Amino acid sequence: MVADPGVAVSDGGTWELSLPSAEWSTGWNDLDLRVSQIADGDHADGLELIVDVTMPSMGHGSSEDHTLTELGEGIYRVRVFFQMGGSWELTGTITDAELVESFALLADVVEE
Repeated sequence: MVADPGVAVSDGGTWELSLPSAEWSTGWNDLDLRVSQIADGDHADGLELIVDVTMPSMGHGSSEDHTLTELGEGIYRVRVFFQMGGSWELTGTITDAELVESFALLADVVEE
């Protein structure tokens, strides 16, 4: 379950994930996902992230493929296309050398 739009903690409690905004527009968006370690607050680099983008209320994902790029300093850019307004969810896994944990983030999308 997702608590706050744009902020989440991985299911094992190792990482915090946040988006600079919880509201986005329809069309292409660059979501700069910040990942930091809960234990010390340091940014988390070199992780493997797998992200799925869906609109649970409508039962579908994006009509276009998204991309994921590590920018450094704990920032991972998800380039995603939102074809309609509403509540979207980014779910996935974070993997480092020892752990695999899941996450879910909400993104509210408004019609442009």
